Amino acid sequence: MNFNKLSTFLVCPRCHNGLANSGSSITCFDCGLDFVPNENGFFDFAIGLPTGSIDTGKDGYVKIQEAEAPRVYKEWLEPFLASEPVKRVLNVGCGLGSEILILREKGYEAYGIDLPYASKYWKQMGYDSCYFFCSDASYLPFPAEFFDVVYSFGVIEHIGTEIGQCTLLSNYEEIRQKFANELLRVTKQGGRIFIHCPNKGFPVDIAHGPTDRAGPKRRLRLFIHKHTRLTIHKTWGDYHLLSYPEVRRLFCNERKEEGCIEALSSRNYFSFATLDSGFARVYKILAPIYVNNIPLCLWSSFLNPFVCVMIRKK
Repeated sequence: MNFNKLSTFLVCPRCHNGLANSGSSITCFDCGLDFVPNENGFFDFAIGLPTGSIDTGKDGYVKIQEAEAPRVYKEWLEPFLASEPVKRVLNVGCGLGSEILILREKGYEAYGIDLPYASKYWKQMGYDSCYFFCSDASYLPFPAEFFDVVYSFGVIEHIGTEIGQCTLLSNYEEIRQKFANELLRVTKQGGRIFIHCPNKGFPVDIAHGPTDRAGPKRRLRLFIHKHTRLTIHKTWGDYHLLSYPEVRRLFCNERKEEGCIEALSSRNYFSFATLDSGFARVYKILAPIYVNNIPLCLWSSFLNPFVCVMIRKK
């Protein structure tokens, strides 16, 4: 592992000061933190995570992601990258990380971060530890204004929750604002942030089960999910999903800038792979027709099952 190379561009995720090669680790001499490779050979910068909440990987989900990530890149993300000059790209919540290899093959300087559980898959795939890092998304080990594009798909709704659950922590709003601020910090002026997640304003979620402990009528919701693969949820108050206005407030309101966020279409983003069995197959036919034909005027509304946005850092 090239410790000298990593110490030239990584920073301490806590204080954002530079790191130095100290032999068997890279060290922040300002706050005294040492960072070393974990058992899988990837640096662990996950300082913000609560103890005992690291391993949330599910092999079934990883297999779906392995098949979906390259398709999402080619059919949805690639046109946005090609539309403007882009050098450095960061995937926050990269999971298996297969699209990072695609990006690098295309000539981008691409990096991926995820929770430490993902590093076992990176090791199995033989990934380079100079491009993949274990990190809390709210404490990124990169300098300010480092990336032209930062993207994070299916992640923001899990920020501020109990790891592996959909139950909100008491200070989830503070944690989510820290996440948004951190993505903005590492994005260059004029750079772009892409966020995609299910829409809290739409009452049906196909991406998550009803695992939130505080959910109303949970037994009924579990029964519906078991037989349809659909999660019915409330569209108001505290809930782990976010609406378009909530995402806009996180990324734009503190800076008091108009026009920094733009709703995008989810066309070609989903293949609806989770709707492959039983009664859910009916929705697999109907859902793409609906999602792929939502008119532009409704992209930011409660009638869109997904929040899909581009934030431009001013």
